[in-house]
Amino acid sequence: AALTRKRVAIRDIYDVWHAVEKGIVNPEDGKLAKLAAHKMTVPEPLKILLDAQRKNEFKAQIEAQLKPVLRDVDFRKFNFEEGWAHVSKLAENVKPYLVE
Repeated sequence: AALTRKRVAIRDIYDVWHAVEKGIVNPEDGKLAKLAAHKMTVPEPLKILLDAQRKNEFKAQIEAQLKPVLRDVDFRKFNFEEGWAHVSKLAENVKPYLVE
């Protein structure tokens, strides 16, 4: 969702960051990239939406949208730049599997 959702939701970045931190997913995993690419083409192809403006839109939601739903300890641990890097890496790994 972080790659393609029309309206940004900071929770998407947090969820990816958290999953990587906990060792649940690896953005370098080819199987994950293939699965994400498949999900991005059903029912219709979606475009990856990651640019500087979108990054700023995610960042603008951190205090208002993310902080109220996380425990303080989890909010303090969250590193947006790491989360953005994980999502960007996943996007890079997904691109070869997308049919344009």
